[in-house]
Amino acid sequence: MQIIILAGGKGTRLKSETGDTPKVMADINNRPFLDYILDDILNYDIDKVILAVGYNKEYIKNHYKDSYKGLKLEYSEEDTPLGTGGAIKKALTLCDEDSCFIINGDIYHTINYNDMYNEFKESNADVFLALKNMKDIERFGTVEVNDNKIIKFKEKEKIKEGLINVGCYIFKKNILDDYPDVFSIEEDFFKKNINNLSNSYYLYDGYFTDIGIPEDYHKFIDIVKES
Repeated sequence: MQIIILAGGKGTRLKSETGDTPKVMADINNRPFLDYILDDILNYDIDKVILAVGYNKEYIKNHYKDSYKGLKLEYSEEDTPLGTGGAIKKALTLCDEDSCFIINGDIYHTINYNDMYNEFKESNADVFLALKNMKDIERFGTVEVNDNKIIKFKEKEKIKEGLINVGCYIFKKNILDDYPDVFSIEEDFFKKNINNLSNSYYLYDGYFTDIGIPEDYHKFIDIVKES
């Protein structure tokens, strides 16, 4: 199995905490946030990580070089912003298999990648998303499902309970071949075309956090300190 980590974000909302540091390199108790994601990946049958880098990419490349604790790292580099979709499309060209995990580099979860991959293979879907049921949702858009298929992505709103997109996907390698080089995976792919895609989902009920705002960034720091 192979995995793409979207690591090109500036972390604009975290700038007061991290300055010009790329968001995936945000300091968590004297270690980059990305270390924690990679440490979790080491628990599973993933043999290559493709880092989709953009903003201040040399900072990331100089730190990690071509491996992390024996895990092979490659870099998909964007010189101008490609959007999340364009970044994934470019990174998929470095994938050596017929499908690939994609995860957001500012989200930490403990998804069992082996289990998710096995369910993906059984589903015969081209696009497979991890979803989580959450309560008192306000920061995230929600997802509607029917008969093991995602049928709609809904805008952010304050609701008591719903399914959210965890930011972990499996894509068939060639699924984005007909898309432009610059586009949004959320707006131009998922929201507009979900009903035309062979899709299914994996239900995840473990820990999840998005460090994109200072409040949740500091919560994660505290959780790591206590662990």
